[in-house]
Amino acid sequence: MGRKMTETKSLLKVENLTTVFSGFKALDDVSLELFEGQALGLVGPNGSGKTTLVNTVCGLYKPENGRVILDGIDVTGKQPHYLARAGINRTFQIPKPFKDLSVSENVLVSSIHSKNKVSITEVLEKVKLRDCANYPIEKLTAAQQKRLDLARALALDPKVIFVDELAAGLTPTELNEIAEMLAEFRRSGIALIVVEHLLGFLEQVVESVFVLSAGKKIFGGTLRDALSDEEVKRVFLGGADVA
Repeated sequence: MGRKMTETKSLLKVENLTTVFSGFKALDDVSLELFEGQALGLVGPNGSGKTTLVNTVCGLYKPENGRVILDGIDVTGKQPHYLARAGINRTFQIPKPFKDLSVSENVLVSSIHSKNKVSITEVLEKVKLRDCANYPIEKLTAAQQKRLDLARALALDPKVIFVDELAAGLTPTELNEIAEMLAEFRRSGIALIVVEHLLGFLEQVVESVFVLSAGKKIFGGTLRDALSDEEVKRVFLGGADVA
């Protein structure tokens, strides 16, 4: 069971966020709140605004309106490197390691930008890559490269991590390993926003989901309730039963 929201610290507030591209509202008045140790699933069909939300909160896009509050501080419109040091980090659908560096060197490069001293060995231990510390990137499996992406995020001592479709292409065993790693992150107080299409994996990882469609929030609540919500079913499957 997750912790009660009244007992946890608010880490991230997104307030009435609107992002516009050439007159088109890719995000339209979106608000959410994330608490210490919470895991929230970010769900929606292709083109719903999930990536735009991630990129706006992480500083790649500047919002037209709204605010991003991190641990009580307004960080709206700040540059990605500022936000990464402040505590908002992410993984990518396709990992982007420095291919000329070893596993440990990749993590070291990230840790240099952390406000706090981080043990590279401990970070690699948390993602089960300690034995691969001196490996070149080409020696890693696809699953290990995704874990390295997590390690690089951890090396910046984050408060919030956006986990972007980490489960794609992984075996059931690998999925279970990743789910346990994410659970351990949460136990340390890190909050997660998990962008994912694999509902079975989401069920292992998150307490609640936030559903976007055409740039707007259409649902917030448990995954089970989302699967029985008429608007969610209409958006995903044209009204078909998804339970």
